[in-house]
Amino acid sequence: MKRGIFSLMGSLLAVLVAGCAAPGGSSRVGIDQVPMYGGMDREAVPVLKEGDRQFIEGASSAFGGRKAASKAWADRGFRLYAQGDAKTAMARFNQAWLLDAKNPESFWGFGLILRDRGDFEGGRKMLRRAHAMGLREKRFVETYGTMGEWERSGG
Repeated sequence: MKRGIFSLMGSLLAVLVAGCAAPGGSSRVGIDQVPMYGGMDREAVPVLKEGDRQFIEGASSAFGGRKAASKAWADRGFRLYAQGDAKTAMARFNQAWLLDAKNPESFWGFGLILRDRGDFEGGRKMLRRAHAMGLREKRFVETYGTMGEWERSGG
């Protein structure tokens, strides 16, 4: 059941964000590739609003609540990131954030991907946010402690 929900929700998200672009810049980037969906008002776009409602309802039901679902989506994001699929991982971290905006693991994931994209300051900002939210997981603390070295070492 949970595996099916991941597949269904991933397909729904792909349909909903197709053609969306991040604010600014001339290159089109799926809005699911920008942390927190680029700050867009998803309530203002009826198809996104309805898609989000269905996603939240289905994920919450499958995992016993929004917090548990957010944790599951963040965990999936980290697995994808470790496999080298940062694009799909970013989409999962956004979904985790949508489910629970207070889940610091979403911000950790955003920070890792922004860093890998060369946006060191954006990555630092996201990691600082996760830290301020109380994240102290060992691997996070190790990453957080190396922020000052990112630019010097090229990432």
